[in-house]
Amino acid sequence: MGFVLILSMSGVALSFLFLSFPSNFVFGGASLGATIAILYFHNRMEKKARLDVFYQAANTFGRPVSFENHSAAFERDGTNFDIECPKDKYNTAFHARFSIPKVEQSFVIQHNALFKKSIPGCVFVENSPLRGLIFLHASNPDFLLNLLKNKNILNEIYNYPEKVMSNFSIVFDEGSFEIEWTPPLGEQIDGLFQVCQTAAVFYDELKKHAKTS
Repeated sequence: MGFVLILSMSGVALSFLFLSFPSNFVFGGASLGATIAILYFHNRMEKKARLDVFYQAANTFGRPVSFENHSAAFERDGTNFDIECPKDKYNTAFHARFSIPKVEQSFVIQHNALFKKSIPGCVFVENSPLRGLIFLHASNPDFLLNLLKNKNILNEIYNYPEKVMSNFSIVFDEGSFEIEWTPPLGEQIDGLFQVCQTAAVFYDELKKHAKTS
């Protein structure tokens, strides 16, 4: 689509450089109209693709609650999962959040990044079982290391490969869970299903540790 937009906008510019009135306005207007139409239909197709993937994920992991262009929610076992999608070139990450108030643990799992997330009271976890540059911090390192023995948890983490211009982090702070994923260009739609799945897998494991009192 980017190539088509470049051609369309170039047509507008060239028409005013090399054509005389009224031909330049006719040709330029047609090129501009084509640009607006391309953007409109691309946005509609992108929204529909997001909607389809969201409902696929929501029905796989629970039931749909709501959907807007850049936000959605689904419910799993009585817990709401709030989803945010990339909005523009300044907001390029997916977010998935849920809450289990009775799990009194805190930890961070994240790729190597310039600005790393942190939680007061969490310490760097040495002897990480994870391959690659994935950093671990936890208020209780033993809890996080035991969590990482779960193959489903490990598989989810490895679903987020370290790539240029991508970013991944999971923050769990006293019951509040958030995954943030900035996928490479071209993987924006698939990223929606992925963060929903990861949130559901972590939820199922973390709820086992919820205090019953």
